[in-house]
Amino acid sequence: MCPRNLLGHYLIIVAGDTGSVTTTVETGRNIDKKTVIDWFTIPSIHPSVIPALSEELKQKLM
Repeated sequence: MCPRNLLGHYLIIVAGDTGSVTTTVETGRNIDKKTVIDWFTIPSIHPSVIPALSEELKQKLM
């Protein structure tokens, strides 16, 4: 989910081992290339990053 000023846009977070995430992202991008604005993968992040991002987004949406 994205803040209200970006309605219609989505932030999709996929977590897991690098190979699985890469395959998942590539599959998603290939479904409809016209609608993907941007994408990137971060192969190794601290385990606390995803919960922190989720909490930040919850606070912005309130």
